[in-house]
Amino acid sequence: MYGSTPLYTWVDGLTVFEGDLIAAGSFTLAGGTTAYNVARWDDTVWLNMGSGIVSDHGVQIDPVTCLAVHDNRLFAGGYFTNYDGNSGAGYTAEWDGASWNRVCGVSPYYSTGCLNEHVNTLISHSNLLYAGGHFTGRAAAWDGSGWSTLVVNQAPLEFLSGDVRAFAVYGGKLVVGGNPNYVIEEGIYYSGLAFWNGQSFETFGESSWFWGRVDALTVYEGKLIATGGYYTDYPNYGSYHAGVAAWDGTSWTVLGGEFDNQVYELTVHNGRLIAGGNFEAIGGVYANYVVQWDGTQWLPLGSGTNGMVWALASWEGKLIVGGRFTSAGGQPVNYIAQWTKAKTITIRDANNDSLTNVQFDLIRVANNRPEYTEDTLGSFVTDDQGRLPMTMIGDTAFTVALNEGDAVLRIGDSIKIARQMYSEPALRHHAVLGTKYSIHLDNGDFTDDGQLYFDTIGVSDQDIVLNHTEIRYNLLVSLEWDAAELYVDGLRKDFRYMSDYLYDVSDGQLRLDTIVMLDDGAIWSEADVRIRADNVHNPDAVVGGIHHLGDYPINMPRKWFGDQDDSRYYTYVRHPLM
Repeated sequence: MYGSTPLYTWVDGLTVFEGDLIAAGSFTLAGGTTAYNVARWDDTVWLNMGSGIVSDHGVQIDPVTCLAVHDNRLFAGGYFTNYDGNSGAGYTAEWDGASWNRVCGVSPYYSTGCLNEHVNTLISHSNLLYAGGHFTGRAAAWDGSGWSTLVVNQAPLEFLSGDVRAFAVYGGKLVVGGNPNYVIEEGIYYSGLAFWNGQSFETFGESSWFWGRVDALTVYEGKLIATGGYYTDYPNYGSYHAGVAAWDGTSWTVLGGEFDNQVYELTVHNGRLIAGGNFEAIGGVYANYVVQWDGTQWLPLGSGTNGMVWALASWEGKLIVGGRFTSAGGQPVNYIAQWTKAKTITIRDANNDSLTNVQFDLIRVANNRPEYTEDTLGSFVTDDQGRLPMTMIGDTAFTVALNEGDAVLRIGDSIKIARQMYSEPALRHHAVLGTKYSIHLDNGDFTDDGQLYFDTIGVSDQDIVLNHTEIRYNLLVSLEWDAAELYVDGLRKDFRYMSDYLYDVSDGQLRLDTIVMLDDGAIWSEADVRIRADNVHNPDAVVGGIHHLGDYPINMPRKWFGDQDDSRYYTYVRHPLM
């Protein structure tokens, strides 16, 4: 994906801008192209962005650490003071589509109009670009013309112990995260986290959490998620623990076990919470630097990476991981890699046992009762764990490898997975249809009010249980006369309506499958249904007749009026043969 020489040294920031992936960090090459600390991937090649962003101290010492899109423009922050060969960047820069420009203006807080120390994080919120870092005030807002610090009691906000490292927006408010004890307002300590409501800071209440450093913030399933650490006996500073926790608006809940080292980055990808950092185990369970939360536990992403993960982004259905590593999933990479979601559907029987190494048909179903229109996509064989693997493309679709070729399923599609369990050989027309009827097992189920439905494709892995039986009948229909195509076409539609009706009233257990329709009396003696040329013949059938070799077909007049009034049988004039 990223060329033979993707990036050099490390990747510290990722974002999506104008549909392309933007990577930032400390590097001089991107896919063989000279690119100083920031590069653009257009899904084909790496492109440089002007002359890049450098520092007075050299590109590998003072990297770009963060990226953000604000007011449809791309901004970068970090340790740099030069951009596109110009000095005086003030640790932030703006991309105008052709070159980088400084983000400086009139400010009562910064004599040069620029931030005066390095920037760790950027976020767009309420028409302002917020920066957090090690500069005076530690947090500042850019309004398009100048920087202003977050002011408390008419004085710049003081960060006693270190930098602001993370931002998020939760409940319409800006959340600021960083080092412990870092905010003071009239003697109030805010630990490593605080809300900024635009005028003042608000606490999260009493909590043992985040008396350690906060490195990353995000929002997941309506909760604020924070990475950081806590002391078991604050303020006596007992043992320190690293981990991830969720704030529901009232209290904190630790997610899963304790990480053996810091978590540096969070993102949400395809409905899953993703965490990356410098950890190798969680609660004693192996996990190499990047994991996903499944709602109850942290799970590794394959074999992970062989070094720290500092940046995460979701782009075109793929999770992009950046950091300081040279291997991802056991494959050699240069500090950036992609994780493509490999969704699986496990096929199970009524006993919940997986059906391994078995062939099934995959059918897309329209829940347009009573028709239940079907589109047979092809067949597949489950693996030795009863699974059908799928690969995500974009944000809403998956490709699935079928015996007939690849097919595409979209999130929300209803699917029928079916397998033929038995077929009865045809006695009357073996050479034409071969099969009289077949019995199939599928995943049809019923709502509480008795409506038939089929499983829909979701984002996460899912189990599909086959516990519904369907009988499909094949019929040979012979018309006694040389019928016009208009009549034959109408008859085909009638049989379709009949099949839909049978399927509906039998709760999906009975339908017509293949119907061979011949005219001019062809194969008349073997037909299951005979359509007479006249209207005099009453419709008749014998129970089980089409299951025998004898002359017991279903007999129908070409047009039936539904009563015994002889005056309505003779209708050749009004209803001539077609």
